[in-house]
Amino acid sequence: MQPPWMQQQHPAMGPWSHGYPSHPGPWGQPYSGPWVPPPEPPEHLQNQYKVKSESEARATRRANRKEAESSVDLRRSGGKKPYTLRVKAGGGIDGGCEGKNAFDEALRSLVPRILDVSVLKWKEQHPSSVEKLRSAIDNEFEYVGHKLSDGGFKDAVKRQMKTERAKMKGWFMSGKKQCPVFIEPDQWARLCEYWSSPETEQKAALMAKARQQVKNTSNVGRQGKAGKVAQLVSNPKTP
Repeated sequence: MQPPWMQQQHPAMGPWSHGYPSHPGPWGQPYSGPWVPPPEPPEHLQNQYKVKSESEARATRRANRKEAESSVDLRRSGGKKPYTLRVKAGGGIDGGCEGKNAFDEALRSLVPRILDVSVLKWKEQHPSSVEKLRSAIDNEFEYVGHKLSDGGFKDAVKRQMKTERAKMKGWFMSGKKQCPVFIEPDQWARLCEYWSSPETEQKAALMAKARQQVKNTSNVGRQGKAGKVAQLVSNPKTP
C-alpha cells in the first residue's frame, strides 16, 4: 500500500506535494500566486514616519553636539586647549581631521570681528589684526602632528573669507541691501560699492563668458578620457 503522500499526486504538484510557484518572490521564495506589492500607508502615517525620522536625526545631532561640548569642557578642566587640530607635514590643515569643523566655526566667528572683510587683498590687511586672529586661533587649538605654518593659516583664512564674501554677494545681488549682522556697516557699504562698480560688473561678465567656453576635461565617464579610449578600442577605425 502506498503511503498517503503518494496516493494522489496532482500533475501540477511537486514530488513532495508542494505546489510549484507560479511567481517567485524577490528572494526566490515561492508565492502561491502573483506577487502584489503591499499598499502604501495613509498620508498621515507617512507624515508621521517623516517627522519621526527627522526627529531622530535632530536627536543624533544633539547627542553628537553634547558629546563634543563635554569633550571640550573636559579638556578645559584639565588645563588643555579646547580643541585639537591635525596639521599636515607641509604646515596645512588636514581636511579630514576631527577638529576641522571646529576650526571652520572659529574662523566664521572670529574673522568678521577682527579682520576687515571688505579688504580683498591679504597683504592689505592690518598686520596687528592678522596677529590678533592668529593668537586667538592658537589659544583654542592644540596642533597635532605638526605646527600650523603661517602659509597654512593664511590659506585657511583667505579661503574662509572668499566663501563668506561669495555668500554676501549673492545676498546683495538678490536685491537684499540690508547689512548682515556679523560684519560692520562700513565694511558692508564698501563691499556694496565694489560690487556695483562698472569695472566689477564688466569683470564678472568676462569671467562668466570664459567659464562657458571651458571644454569638458573630465577623466571619467563616457565623455572622459577613459570612455573615449574604450570607444576607440571597441570601434577601431579602418584604414
